[in-house]
Order: sequence, then C-alpha cells, then structure tokens
Amino acid sequence: MSMVSNQNTRSATLLGLIAVIFWSTLPIVSIYTKGIPPFLCLSIAYFFAFIVHMIYWKYKYGSITLKFKQPLNYVLTYVIGIFSSNATFLIAMQHGDPVLSYLVSNLWPIFALFFAAFLFKEKLSNLHYIGAVIGFIGVIFISAKDGGMSMKGEVLFGFMMGFLNSVIWSFVSVINRKFSDIPADSVGLPLGIISILAFVTHIFVEGSTVISTQHLLAIMYLGIAPWGAAYTIWGYAVRFGDVKAVMLFGYLMPLLGVVWMILLGKAEFSMNVLISMILILVGASLGSIKLFLKNSK
Repeated sequence: MSMVSNQNTRSATLLGLIAVIFWSTLPIVSIYTKGIPPFLCLSIAYFFAFIVHMIYWKYKYGSITLKFKQPLNYVLTYVIGIFSSNATFLIAMQHGDPVLSYLVSNLWPIFALFFAAFLFKEKLSNLHYIGAVIGFIGVIFISAKDGGMSMKGEVLFGFMMGFLNSVIWSFVSVINRKFSDIPADSVGLPLGIISILAFVTHIFVEGSTVISTQHLLAIMYLGIAPWGAAYTIWGYAVRFGDVKAVMLFGYLMPLLGVVWMILLGKAEFSMNVLISMILILVGASLGSIKLFLKNSK
C-alpha cells in the first residue's frame, strides 16, 4: 500500500513539471499576442479555458453544469487569486524593464516554500534552503546584462508589480491544499468567471481592437494550455504530490522561457544563460531529490 502511495505521490509531483512547462511558454506566446489589449486577451483566453473544462466535464461526469455548484470560499479564492495574479503579471511586463519584471515574478517558489511551511507545518530541510538560494542565484543570472539594471520610476513600479505577482501566485499555489477534497478540474468555473470579469474590465479601461488569425490562435493556445489545463494539472500536483518539490520545479519556468525564446530566435544564447541553466537545474533538483530517492527504495 505504501509503495502504491509513493508511486502516486511521485506521479502527481511530475505533473507539476508539466504545468511549469506550459507556463514557461507564456513569454514567447505573448510576443504573438502583441497589440491585443491585455484584459481582452485574458477574457478570450479564459473563455476557451472554460469551454475546454466544460467539454472535459461532459466526458468525465456526463454533465457540463455539474461543476457549477462549488463552495463559495473555493470560487472566491481562485477568482481573486488567479485574476489578480495574471493582472499584476501583465502590468509588470508592460512597465519598466520586462526582463527584471519577469525575473521577480518568478521568485514565487521561494515564497511558496515558506507559505507551505507556515500554513501546513511542512518541515523544510537544509536541501530546500540550499536549493532555494541556488535557484534564486540562477534567476538573477538570467536577468543580468550590461552590468545590471537601475531601479527607479517605471522600472521600480514594474518590479513592485512583479514582486506582488510572485507573492499572490505562491499563496494561491499553496492554499490549493485547503481544497484537496474538491476535484482539481473544478477550477474551470472560476476561470469562466474570470473571463467575464476581464471582459468587463476591458470595456471600461481598454479600447477596441482588431484580432487577427495569428492573435486568435495564440490566445486559444493560452486558454487551452498555460491558462487552462495547467491550472487543473497544477492543482492536482500540489494537492497530492510533494509540495516542496513541486514548488522548486517553478525555478525551471524562467529557464525554459529563455530556452523557447532562443529556439525561436527571440533571444541569444550566451555563457550567462548556460550558467543560469546549471544553477536553476541544480536548485530545482536539490529540493526534490529526497522524494525520488525515498520512492526508489
């Protein structure tokens, strides 16, 4: 029984890595949505995410309305958490230096580890602390260029929004465990509500625009993968996997984001990037090595 449980824990933990891979494509996909107002983009993407979840509900439960009845605290937590997380991310990327903003938004695994320790009495080992520090240094290397960046004005505002984004998302990721009795695919309902909220926000604060086929395809991908399926996969991973290992997988996000940009010719490979890859991989693996050693016995 213990062996089966360990195997399930390992499988759930690895699902967290799949979600991270989906999310790592956000920087490169955002290039193909350039020119689309951010809240309109959010609205359409989450509409597709909601549709995908309804199709899944019909396949799994035989009903597309069964999941419309969810506990209010669950719905509010996800609507407020996901909406504010993505809003702060978009604002951060539009202000100041986008690399610096993206850097600080990817510090969320550090906050998540300590949120988990505080809220769920998760014990952190020395490996977790070391892995967090090494991963943080790796993220710093990715952002370092031209001797560093000054922080003032718009750059500072973008940094603050990115910092807020990392805190919000780390909390939402960890608080997932409070809802372990609710199926992870139930997140489809909050995503549908977010689509409506984003559209209302778009009407009041953004102007109209024309959406091309390329824009629509990119937004559809966002709704199906990083802003759709990834939330369900991530929810399952943090509930039934090793939450400390899952959070440290988050360090792979900026690493993979840079890799996608290099492969698609949007960034150049350098020794700086190579050093970052090594540090982030080491940092992420240190936090999860105990889990896999234990389960392999």
